[in-house]
Amino acid sequence: MKSGLCPAQAVLNAPLNRPGREAEGALPLVESALTVMRSATQRDMNISPDTTEEDLAEICSRPTGKDVHEELRFWKIVEERIGLLITDRLREEGIKNMKEDIARLTGTCSELSLHRLHRELKKLETTPAAAKGKKDYRIQWLCGDSGAPDGSDLIRISWRSKPNWGDVPFLLLDASAAPDIVEKIWGGGRDRIVVHDVVQDVGRSLNVRIVGIINETMSTSSIIGSDGGSHKKMTDQGKRLDRTRKAISAVSGLYGMGRVVVGTNIALRRTINSGWVCPDNVDWCHFGAMRGLDMFKHHAAALSVGRMEPPTRSIDGLAAALTYDDDTPELPYDSRGDGLDREGEQLKVPTGQQTLRHRSGETLIMAVPRYPGKWAALIQKQYREEELLQFLGRLRPVYRDGEPPVWYAMSSIIPEGVIVDDIIHIKDFLSSRQGNKFAERLWDAIRRTGGVVVPEILHKFCPDLFSSKDHAERIMTRMRFTGNPEEDFRETRGFNIWEWTGLDGRERYAYVRGSVPNQEVYLRESLTRFMIHGSSLKLVRDSVTGLNLLAKPRSPDAVEESIGSREERIQAENADFNSASLRLIEGSTVHTSSSEAEMRFLWGRPDDQGQAYTDFSLSEMKAVVAIERTKREIASKKQLALLQTETSTHYTG
Repeated sequence: MKSGLCPAQAVLNAPLNRPGREAEGALPLVESALTVMRSATQRDMNISPDTTEEDLAEICSRPTGKDVHEELRFWKIVEERIGLLITDRLREEGIKNMKEDIARLTGTCSELSLHRLHRELKKLETTPAAAKGKKDYRIQWLCGDSGAPDGSDLIRISWRSKPNWGDVPFLLLDASAAPDIVEKIWGGGRDRIVVHDVVQDVGRSLNVRIVGIINETMSTSSIIGSDGGSHKKMTDQGKRLDRTRKAISAVSGLYGMGRVVVGTNIALRRTINSGWVCPDNVDWCHFGAMRGLDMFKHHAAALSVGRMEPPTRSIDGLAAALTYDDDTPELPYDSRGDGLDREGEQLKVPTGQQTLRHRSGETLIMAVPRYPGKWAALIQKQYREEELLQFLGRLRPVYRDGEPPVWYAMSSIIPEGVIVDDIIHIKDFLSSRQGNKFAERLWDAIRRTGGVVVPEILHKFCPDLFSSKDHAERIMTRMRFTGNPEEDFRETRGFNIWEWTGLDGRERYAYVRGSVPNQEVYLRESLTRFMIHGSSLKLVRDSVTGLNLLAKPRSPDAVEESIGSREERIQAENADFNSASLRLIEGSTVHTSSSEAEMRFLWGRPDDQGQAYTDFSLSEMKAVVAIERTKREIASKKQLALLQTETSTHYTG
């Protein structure tokens, strides 16, 4: 397999020479392997209500084996392919023998007999080969970048199982299925599949607004990456993670009157929340586990980070399983199995064109990664675009009335068919109306204060962002937090406004994110904690109305529980702040562009000769700390998995 040979062909060519089975090569060894594997998989079938405790203990004491079902499938594929190759060999021998018979009988037999022989020969010659393709790519040796995460080689196995209930009448309903794939799996011809368009234009039927933040892929590798890497790569990853966190904080603030759902893959979800306290009006879900979730149908906004992009080896395996029995099976994109192209360069998915529709009626052509093979591209779409549509569907935009929710898509991929309202750059999204960084600074500060916007509290919580109470108040004013309940600005629409009388008799105002529960008690405790005294606290503007009253937080899932409680994450974020501060102070010089600017540092490694210093904020360095911790955790899990593999018991029969 390492040399690129078809394993079934290699077995058939092996000179085992069993009496009476010389033409089958080493097929008897394959049959023996199948016997062993079937015995291992049928162990539990010997258990019945009549099984004694002694027999049950004996069964449980037997070695369990490792990847037994996968190895059984491997030998089944090899056996099946050998049978097809033998059929083709017999057909070729038949063609050879018939040609010899025609040559020998020409001139010595009747024309009618020769005509019959020629007709039989033509039938054999036009019969399609039983074994399709030069080799069966349901089995492929993978190494290098295409191998296991720990660097070891892999054997990829893929197959197409026969569905249950295939011999009885049934009705299959699927709103996102690809008819070509359904036909491959269920068989019976395309006429059995009826595609019914419920609406003529799906995009216009959705009660939702879509904002595409498409300047970056937001892939896992672009934020976490592999262990090691250059100084620049590490700093770029930290800045990208920091922007992602601030985007979540911004959406949380802009839609503070309701709740926000964020969707991404599990790895990014863990990294984003590592040493970072998510706003309390944000719920999470992850790609691959979104179907059927109904708890976000009243949420005000959604933010997706990245997209679901299976590795090339998975796409190749699925394409092989779907097309191995076609007359011309689709070849894997990674045909060498090592992640390199024919010239030995890193294999990259080529770009194709994708058309986006704007609500104004204009169209935008985008270059997106797309596999060249028909089936590979279809499978990629079923994973990538359909999973994004599944995320959008959590807002239930088809059945939703009233104020449309907003989906912020942070990815270079947006599914075709939907209608986009705006396309922006992440830096523009995080900037204020004046184009400065006051917005991202204030949204992050509001997250850290738990949703309370009072100058003194902002300064005390975030001295790295605001040099004084007056500084915080100036930023609030420039961001339209003016304290006037009659004014309706987009920046403050998600906040309730509370009024109280200060000790000096002056009326004071506090903004509290609308989603914060028990606001009066929470605000009083916050004011008392920072020695801000006054009286007559009252609510003068309530921002939570309509469907936002129905939005409820999601119960913690397994990922949420593994990340830790809110109190644990607060402690972890404080520890990361300390680590990031020490790192910046030890290896940098402080600089700010003006008295209004966020504190920033020129930072670099002393051992990085010739490396330019990087302009860093404290939150960006804190993101680097989180990424490094994530990489250590990933490396530790890989090492543990490797040790478990080395010490596991393999079934040998």
